[in-house]
Amino acid sequence: MATQELQSTAEVSATGSFEELENRIAAIVEQLRQEREARLQAERETERLRARLAEWERELARLRSYAGDIDGQRKEVIRRVESLLETVEKLEQDGEQET
Repeated sequence: MATQELQSTAEVSATGSFEELENRIAAIVEQLRQEREARLQAERETERLRARLAEWERELARLRSYAGDIDGQRKEVIRRVESLLETVEKLEQDGEQET
C-alpha cells in the first residue's frame, strides 16, 4: 500500500510538473506572439514614417527651387527698377542742362 501511495504521489507530482511546464511554455509562446506583432507594427510604422519623410523631402526640394526662382525674379525686378531710375536721372540731368 505504501508503494502504491508513493507511486500515486509521484504520478501527481509528475503530472503537476508537466502541467506547470505546459503552462510556462504556453505563456512564452503567447509572449513571443505579442512581441512579433509589436515588431511588425513597429516595422509598418517605420515604413509609413519613411514614406512621409520622403514626401517632405520632395516638398522641401520643390520649395527651395521655388524660393530660388523667386529670388531670381526679385533680383531681376531690382535690376530693372535701378535701370529705370538711372534713365529717369539721365532725363532729369538732360532737362536741367537744357534750361
